[in-house]
Amino acid sequence: MELRVLKIDSNLTHLALVGRLDLPGVQSIEATFVELTEGRGKPTLVDLSELTFLGSSGIRVFLKAAKGLNKLGSKIVLLNPQPQVKDTLMYVEFGRLIPIEHDSERALEILKS
Repeated sequence: MELRVLKIDSNLTHLALVGRLDLPGVQSIEATFVELTEGRGKPTLVDLSELTFLGSSGIRVFLKAAKGLNKLGSKIVLLNPQPQVKDTLMYVEFGRLIPIEHDSERALEILKS
């Protein structure tokens, strides 16, 4: 599992997750992910285009980040999930909790609103 920092500035955190977000994957990135999301408190865009698997422990990490950011008045948006990952997110109706987008401009608009 790899966590890539694509952009960090005073207005945005843009991350990418690569690999499998199963229990071992979560264990390898969770502390850094929390630090970069909740810890910064900035609107966060997470690119999932190279995430090949999402397990329940990965869903928990996203929910925790969303809850922490919400308390700080910020949001998180998930961008470009692969079909298998999107199916998992849709199965648990995750889009009702965290926006899922395939258009980066639309995702940025959501984060600004």
